[in-house]
Amino acid sequence: MKRQYDFRARKPNFNKGDAVWLYYPHQPISKCKKLQCNWDSPYLITCKLNDVLYRVQKDRRSKPKVVHSDRLRPYLSQDKPNWLLS
Repeated sequence: MKRQYDFRARKPNFNKGDAVWLYYPHQPISKCKKLQCNWDSPYLITCKLNDVLYRVQKDRRSKPKVVHSDRLRPYLSQDKPNWLLS
């Protein structure tokens, strides 16, 4: 069983300065959670703590969060927000 999982598992390859989506399931009251967007974007990777933990920040004034790589996806867009570029 473990061998099957490890065969398909990928190592995350995010670097410092990459823009990413963060999986953050919101639970608003009286809304259908099946139709909610659970990915919050864009976050900037500020530090790689180990192979699977990253410190991300939404903007310059926000508090950094430590998240597992399973909750991150690459932010693929031609136009990145201004604060990510500077």
